[in-house]
Amino acid sequence: MAKRAIIVGAGVTTESLLEDLTKWDLEIVVIDLDKSKLDKLTQKYDILALEGDATDIDVLKEAGAEKADLFLANTDSDSTNFMLSYQAYKVLGIPKVVASIRNPKNLGIFKELGTSIPISTTRAATDALLGALVGFSSFQSVSKSWGIGTYTVTHRSPLANQSPKDFPLPPEQAFIASVVREGEVVREPEDIQLVPGDVLVIFANKAHLGKLAPLLR
Repeated sequence: MAKRAIIVGAGVTTESLLEDLTKWDLEIVVIDLDKSKLDKLTQKYDILALEGDATDIDVLKEAGAEKADLFLANTDSDSTNFMLSYQAYKVLGIPKVVASIRNPKNLGIFKELGTSIPISTTRAATDALLGALVGFSSFQSVSKSWGIGTYTVTHRSPLANQSPKDFPLPPEQAFIASVVREGEVVREPEDIQLVPGDVLVIFANKAHLGKLAPLLR
């Protein structure tokens, strides 16, 4: 039996998510007040659409929220997403609740609520920009001070033909957490020489990203 996922908000982010989610074995319901947005999605994706105000718990129940496995509050308003998350997590008991957060300062509030996965879209955009400037293919904050990035060694990379144990930055600034070669994690990376195509997982102190950049260019 397919799991049920409920998404509130039929904006651009939801449309992008549906490109992947509709490939999974999910029964997806999207709720929005704007019928034209819903019509656009139903014409493109195999989903159920419900026009209504999702802050009304009766609308959520109509969408089958009481039997839902996943809930995403993805409106443009943090206050609305907070209310939706509270209803989904605390009232309806949905096991996994994801809340999209525009203002990173509100992350703590959502965590106190108990929302399973609060996501700051603003922070994600900032992380993507920082990662691109440094040379990461992806970068994500794991705390206020630290982030984790992935980097693929190229022929021109200063790290090519070097050993991970010779990584020139001190561990309080950045360190190589793992090396993936040909799809497999290298168990003892300190004993190898990095070659083009190796993917590095690097933990980096965000205050020292400027020192890391020359090593990845």
